[in-house]
Amino acid sequence: MRIPHGANDNASGVAVMLEATRILSKQKVQNIRFVGLTLEELNPAFALKSRQMAQSLNLKDKKNNCTSLQVSQMMKKLFELQRKHWTTGKCASETLSSARMELETQMSQPEIAYVKQLEKIYEGISLTSWPGKTASMGSSFWVDEAVRAGRKVMGVLCLETVGCSSEREHSQRFPPGMKPEMFQANGVSSVDIGNFLAVIGDVNSGKLVISFSAQSAFDSVKLPRASLQVPLNYEQIARNMGDLLRSDHAPF
Repeated sequence: MRIPHGANDNASGVAVMLEATRILSKQKVQNIRFVGLTLEELNPAFALKSRQMAQSLNLKDKKNNCTSLQVSQMMKKLFELQRKHWTTGKCASETLSSARMELETQMSQPEIAYVKQLEKIYEGISLTSWPGKTASMGSSFWVDEAVRAGRKVMGVLCLETVGCSSEREHSQRFPPGMKPEMFQANGVSSVDIGNFLAVIGDVNSGKLVISFSAQSAFDSVKLPRASLQVPLNYEQIARNMGDLLRSDHAPF
């Protein structure tokens, strides 16, 4: 059975949040906020402008599908190269420009024109400034408001794609920079099988990761999990393990 992305990703997190709210409402617990945030994946204004540019150059149709296999393959190559250049510390516009120059002899004129227009949109967006400009808008707005109000946030638990489970071998894959041996697994037969919860925190989240993992081990819980506390701060993660920032937790 194929689970729709919205149900697997966003809706599963909301369901767990609502159940946690129901349980904790019966306890004497203070200073916990339950927040559902919109526009995690992509700034809609940016997405619309990008789509309209591609359609005007006949690279995408009205359903936002590539108009040919050539276009599809070239865009895939382009954005893979762009991700590679991110690790050098370049800003978003420079990464696109570098990727374009590497592929320019293989690209059509409309493809070149499209990428050059994207480069202008990306100007000023760097590895450490992208949340809220191209992605994670809801959480970026919440964090900005919290900073302005002087609100103290002790920790954040961000629920990401908790509705996906599989017993197939190699159903759990790791993005570049992450390896199975980096995780401390508990109640997990193999980290190559996606039937556990991954618990990931940065250098500032050690106590939260340890506490969550310890409570997951209680007999009344027994939650299969694999924990990873990355000994890096935001800027270091952005340069070395950018895939760890692909959710609402990044602005926090």
